[in-house]
Amino acid sequence: MDNRYKKHLIKSEATVKEALEQLNNLGENLTLFVTDDQGKLMGSLTDGDIRRGLINGLTIQESVDKFVFKNCKTITYNSFNISELDELRKRGIKLLPIVDGEYKFVKFINFQKIIT
Repeated sequence: MDNRYKKHLIKSEATVKEALEQLNNLGENLTLFVTDDQGKLMGSLTDGDIRRGLINGLTIQESVDKFVFKNCKTITYNSFNISELDELRKRGIKLLPIVDGEYKFVKFINFQKIIT
């Protein structure tokens, strides 16, 4: 995997405090993708997801798997079409994870970097 994607990945057992530090260091595109030990995508994590979890009584010492947004949109590597991507971009998605057939994270598309 290309190193430029690794800064957006976090393991499910990491603490929310670690996630906040990682989000703070991203600078832009403040989204993390949560993976399990085998690299399978569990969902996305933003500061908004963390804020909602804290409001609901979770703490920053807890693991990110309790805060993860499990219904994030994905596409499967080598099995998508341009109209599908265009529709997702129009819906306001900024970062779109690409997974393989086993739902393992491969990379993501940054729609903010695509010229339309």
